[in-house]
Amino acid sequence: MATFQSVETIVIKGTIKDEGGVLVTPTTSTKVTITDPNGTVVVNDSAVTFDAVGTFRYLYTPAASPVIGAYHVRIVGIDAGPRVSITDSQFFLTG
Repeated sequence: MATFQSVETIVIKGTIKDEGGVLVTPTTSTKVTITDPNGTVVVNDSAVTFDAVGTFRYLYTPAASPVIGAYHVRIVGIDAGPRVSITDSQFFLTG
């Protein structure tokens, strides 16, 4: 699990691939939700930025007095069909 200082801007990066392993950009939406260690949603369904086909990033800046601990990140990509891609990850925020 990646660890960041509470004063850092955290770059969340990822890829989305189809069933064949080919990078794709979902046609409907790709959004991020971030939940702090207390279970409070601190980012709710915010759009990500695509840098290239299937490759995205999201910049997260913690609040002035963030909760220290493990944060949960969920990326949901929705494509025509509808096909849904869900990716879960975590990062640790220190003081």
